[in-house]
Amino acid sequence: MIKHLPLLLFIGLVWGQEDLLIKKAESSIKFKNGQKLIIRYTNVESNAVFTTEGEFKSVDNDFLMISTENVIAEKISLPSITKITVPSKIPANISFIKGSCSGAGIGLILIGIMAYDDPLYLIGVPGFAMVGAFLGGLASYIVPKFRKAKGYLIQNDEWKIVND
Repeated sequence: MIKHLPLLLFIGLVWGQEDLLIKKAESSIKFKNGQKLIIRYTNVESNAVFTTEGEFKSVDNDFLMISTENVIAEKISLPSITKITVPSKIPANISFIKGSCSGAGIGLILIGIMAYDDPLYLIGVPGFAMVGAFLGGLASYIVPKFRKAKGYLIQNDEWKIVND
């Protein structure tokens, strides 16, 4: 029995985690523990709008627990939340050099695969590496421009937080 105790504790820990569920008509989205979120909420007393970015931890009664860089677990009242935004997973700071190296590597892999059948293709290594480096660098410059964060307005006609 003792050898199964860590497994049972882990199952209990996972089972006890509560996800954040939002619904709109027939659609629903579930935010898992550890997911990065940007929360916009209002303070009822001062009528001020605040924005907090961090990792979602749990839902405790009527509070959303989110850990930020400064605070381990910040409590945000669920009724005060006006918008939940999920940031893009594409990093904003891909350098041209990293993209060039990745593109050159992909070009070399392609020429290696082609040279498996006919070693004469190895003559094209410099050309494939340069073209791959150029395309990789160009892609690293263009792709972050299309980063989009998905936002969900928490209002009566839009998304609603469901706390079961």
